[in-house]
Amino acid sequence: MTLLIFDLDGTLVDCKALHQVAFRNAVLQQVPDAEFDDEDVEGLPTTEKIKVLQSKGFPVTMELDKLKRDWTRQHIDSHILFDPDLHSAIARLDKQGKYKMAVCSNSRNEFVLKCLSILDLWQFDLVFSRDHGRPKPNPWMFQECMSITNTPAGDTYIFEDSPVGIQAAEASGANVIEILDSEDLIRILNSGF
Repeated sequence: MTLLIFDLDGTLVDCKALHQVAFRNAVLQQVPDAEFDDEDVEGLPTTEKIKVLQSKGFPVTMELDKLKRDWTRQHIDSHILFDPDLHSAIARLDKQGKYKMAVCSNSRNEFVLKCLSILDLWQFDLVFSRDHGRPKPNPWMFQECMSITNTPAGDTYIFEDSPVGIQAAEASGANVIEILDSEDLIRILNSGF
């Protein structure tokens, strides 16, 4: 069987704006005059984003992680919406019976499960978040999925959008399919998988 591993943020669901706004709001609560580019911290877990800002001299603390999570919880339902085309594409893959499927995300487990619930996507054999082990760019999540499902890297396809995720996917030895966004994913799934 072939293993398909999907990133969540930016791949299954376009929540980049939600994460960026939540993070920026949290930063500005701690350091109102903080200036940074979203690209400086794109794709990193919040704890790593905090370290990047601290290295730039901003006196942010780890409480920023909690502030971001609280804001995200309050606004997730207005940013993440059910996508019937995505639901159909994943359901079609599941019905074919020739794929094992997994989700690997740098988001926290609570966020991943809430998104999968909104998207009504429960066909995945495995779901890994940063709460389970080492986050990307470490390839651990991908390697763990391959190990648990007993699937060689050559039979594994990883769908990723961020540089951090692509770096981890490449380090895992699996086949990497770079995604622009969820519409791009749907197009690729409908044309070849």
